[in-house]
Amino acid sequence: FSDFRCFYGECHIDIAVDEKKNVTLIHAENGFGKTSFLGAVLWCFYGKVISGFEKKNDIINDQAKQEGITVASVEIEFTHEGDLFTARRNFADNKTGNLKVHKIVHGSNEPLSTAPEMFINSVMPLDMAGHFFFAGEHAESLSAEGNQGQIYGSIRDILGATTVETA
Repeated sequence: FSDFRCFYGECHIDIAVDEKKNVTLIHAENGFGKTSFLGAVLWCFYGKVISGFEKKNDIINDQAKQEGITVASVEIEFTHEGDLFTARRNFADNKTGNLKVHKIVHGSNEPLSTAPEMFINSVMPLDMAGHFFFAGEHAESLSAEGNQGQIYGSIRDILGATTVETA
């Protein structure tokens, strides 16, 4: 991250990459950036801002703004089918920039031949992202009485049943 919301300056975060232990839990007190971290991932990949954010369009870190910085960015390095990629989105001039995705080959960044949005959607479709990237503060509401339909729909989405039915 670079000056994205509560993250001032350059921030690097590593998450689980072990094939058998590949779930990352982020735990901290309120106000330490857990939701902003999640928001950065969703914003980078899809250009979407989490609905729970106060001041949704306030992308650039407040301290950075006070110092005259007018650009924020999020870059995510990830693997897909054994290949290494980077996805990057900038915010400048009060506009969210286009998504750029590069494949890293022998240390060089090679732009994709397909549209970046289509590639990201093939790796993690937007309508499935919410099942994998979510704020846990509201997880208890899933088990509330009357929410069985939501759980049923989520499982169907993850398994791809909804996509198959639509096709």
